[in-house]
Amino acid sequence: MNGMRKMFVGLALITGLGLASPIPVEGQSSDEATVQYERARRALNAAEYTRAIELFRAYRSADSEVRYAAESLYWEAFALSRLDSSRHLKEALTALEMQMQRYPDASTSSDARALLARVRGELANRGDSESAEWVYREAAERDRNAERAIAEHQRQERSQADETKLMALNALMQMDSERAIPILRKVVQDQDNDPELRAHALFILTQQDDDGAVDLILDVARNDPDPEVREQAVFWLSQNDAPETVSVLRSILSNPADAQLHEHAVFALSQMSDPAAGTILREYAGSDAADPEVRANAVFWLAQHGTADDAAFLKDLFSRTQDNGTREAILFGLSQMEDQANGQWLMDIALDTSEDTETRTQALFMASQAGGFSAADLVGVYDRSTDRELKVQALFILSQQKDPVAVDKLLDVARNESDPEIRQQAIFWLGQSGDPRAEQALLDILDE
Repeated sequence: MNGMRKMFVGLALITGLGLASPIPVEGQSSDEATVQYERARRALNAAEYTRAIELFRAYRSADSEVRYAAESLYWEAFALSRLDSSRHLKEALTALEMQMQRYPDASTSSDARALLARVRGELANRGDSESAEWVYREAAERDRNAERAIAEHQRQERSQADETKLMALNALMQMDSERAIPILRKVVQDQDNDPELRAHALFILTQQDDDGAVDLILDVARNDPDPEVREQAVFWLSQNDAPETVSVLRSILSNPADAQLHEHAVFALSQMSDPAAGTILREYAGSDAADPEVRANAVFWLAQHGTADDAAFLKDLFSRTQDNGTREAILFGLSQMEDQANGQWLMDIALDTSEDTETRTQALFMASQAGGFSAADLVGVYDRSTDRELKVQALFILSQQKDPVAVDKLLDVARNESDPEIRQQAIFWLGQSGDPRAEQALLDILDE
């Protein structure tokens, strides 16, 4: 118990809780409530604590919005804490918590927090479990805050030291790059250095014509303990087509522990001209175990290559995979490749009734971006479809065609479609077409 008492007393001293200073009394006032408040303060200064408590309570009971309501709660709690009984200490807690809740900006708020800590500590000494828990929790939080302050101070010191080192490295490179390169290598390889410093040194090295830089970048990409430094190394690997670079990137993509580096590895491979890089991208894009978002990125970069082999691979992958994100990425990727055969393939997907409506609608839109189909193909999509969403998409694409066949279909839908919403869509697009036949059709509809 003595140890606990010392801790609670220590807490009180740390929070600045000593004896209260003399309480100043405001000047006399003719206002009755203020006079009562002043009487209470005088009783408190005279150590007439019971009398002071009664007067503070009477002061507030007259009007809860009296001028010194917040201060009266604090001084009442102070008086209660001097009566030295558990009941009075708990009443003091109630008054303090009421002040904190109702008057958080009171002039005595900081004193109230300090008094609260002393009251909690005294109650804990008397065996109050709730107060003991509060004291332990506050002590732990204080320790955490102290640790955070120390850590932040150390971080700032390291940051300042690292900035100085960075300036020195840059200056040395300007003066004597041959002498600087070995130093840069040491900075990168010393894993006790701050990650930001290592990454900056690595960046400087990548700008130098140094035959050994690739080996160092490869080593960092494999072994550096900091993910961000490894990410930087993987990015710089994209600037080098060495066979060992491709091998490292393959190993990164095949290692689940390197998942956060996969996106960077995919990008690096996409920038390489080595055929092996394309092979690895296709392997990753075709893997159901790959991260869906990174897998979609691999599909995108394969499409950007724009080769017939990549197009054939993506079409085959579309038929094999059930992952919606990958299939959507394939539709988009093929629509961006400069090959009209892709537009026709996309149109075939739109016509394929075995596909769900969303996929067919996406394919139809992507086909409109790729080209390679006729207005008659779109009419065929509309006529064969039983899905409203797909019909509306077909009408929209028809409205963008400069072909009389497209206007003919819009006129037909505007006059004869049984679905009122689709008919309204056709009427809207006819109004945007500028075709002379559209005006007469609209007049006919108005005369119905």
